[in-house]
Amino acid sequence: MSCFVRNLVKNNNNILLKNRLFLSSFKKNNLFFPLINNNNNFESKNKFSKSIKQIQNSQRHPLGWSVDSGDNKLRATTILCVRKNNKVVMIGDGQVSLGSTVVKPNARKVRRIKEDIITGFAGSTADCMTLFERLEQTLEKHSGEERLLRSCVELVQAWRTEKYMRHLEAVMIVADKNYSLTLSGNGDVLEPHIDVVAVGSGGCFAQCAAQALLENTDLDPEIIGKKAMKIAGDTCIYTNTNFIIETIDYSNKNDDNNNNDKDDK
Repeated sequence: MSCFVRNLVKNNNNILLKNRLFLSSFKKNNLFFPLINNNNNFESKNKFSKSIKQIQNSQRHPLGWSVDSGDNKLRATTILCVRKNNKVVMIGDGQVSLGSTVVKPNARKVRRIKEDIITGFAGSTADCMTLFERLEQTLEKHSGEERLLRSCVELVQAWRTEKYMRHLEAVMIVADKNYSLTLSGNGDVLEPHIDVVAVGSGGCFAQCAAQALLENTDLDPEIIGKKAMKIAGDTCIYTNTNFIIETIDYSNKNDDNNNNDKDDK
């Protein structure tokens, strides 16, 4: 089996194509497939090196489930959102790790933006606070039941396209009584097909545990969230059991609306 020869040179973290790519062919299943390699196949060496750099920078899971193997990176966290019986519960742990060291055990990663909107983040604190502020500004522009969805789409569009925002490293969960959405810098606005969503280094563990409890028990969503996060904390070394919980309970509002309708009749 013959192959083309190329020499990759690393200079200032950019991989450049140095030598020419030669014509070659290889034999597979008694058939010869020509490989036509020409420098003209690449529009420019800069574009090629940019593509390589993008591949190198895309090692993290878009939902933040995997963590970088470098020892100098801040690692956090696990955020879980559970929806059941007219109640939305968002719960996050408090651990922030730097390499093999826990630098803070009680960080607050779940916050209430509006009275009826809660959010949690995994990623750099400064980047997340920037996104919080931008989301608050965007929410002021919209109204109605679709306010959160429209605001999140607008935020992600800016996050993806604006020069100073595209380097923000964070993943967010935003929820109100109608939607639970996951936002990322990859341009994603994801609504789960189930009533559970999680992000962060221990997100996969928390989501699986919460989904199993949700489908097989009659527990309150807050208890489901705590039990699932306890499992994630026991499994993921970057997650602890110092939980911050925010809740939206709109069952009382629905009862009040029904009572008002009856009084009007």
